Amino acid sequence: MALQRDYSGRAVVIHGLNVDTDAMLPKQFLRTVKRTGLASAFFHSDRQAHDERGSTHPLDEERATGARVLIGGENFGCGSSREHAVWALADFGFTTVIAPSFGSIFEINCVNNLISCVRLPADRHDDLLQLLADDPELEVSLDIENNILRCGEDYAVPIEMDDGFRERLRFGRDMIDMTERHLPQIEEYESAQRTRFHWLW
Repeated sequence: MALQRDYSGRAVVIHGLNVDTDAMLPKQFLRTVKRTGLASAFFHSDRQAHDERGSTHPLDEERATGARVLIGGENFGCGSSREHAVWALADFGFTTVIAPSFGSIFEINCVNNLISCVRLPADRHDDLLQLLADDPELEVSLDIENNILRCGEDYAVPIEMDDGFRERLRFGRDMIDMTERHLPQIEEYESAQRTRFHWLW
């Protein structure tokens, strides 16, 4: 049975290339081991800088309330491996991140926290940004089962996603769940090892 988790909704755009996890969650917020209470710290320094200039960061705009989709630029989530950045992303309410490319560890951390990462070719990424610039209230819809990203009436883009990632996102499975699917083979291997190397057991 598929997990009832919504990977679609209103979008927030974070512009810029090579946005790293240090920017997403500065080091002073890494002391906690709780995965909640981090939403206010998400992009803390950038949001504070906007506030000091008298401007509004995209995450603090009214339409960001309840948004589920975050759109970033090339190499989004690069930098350190801090999973706290993904915890803050999830605590803010995001379930989907879209970018032309991602930091590899960030992408894995997202999947481990049931957040989908969607890679878009640069031209289709630009098309999506333009659609949202024209109408910020448009919703972005991710159909994980059929590998399609939609926005508005005319934007429907086939996406590629690792089969293992897609299965985990659809069914809410973690790495232990995926390992336990091979339990018969594991038990068969252990049984053979007990026979062959009985002195180890």
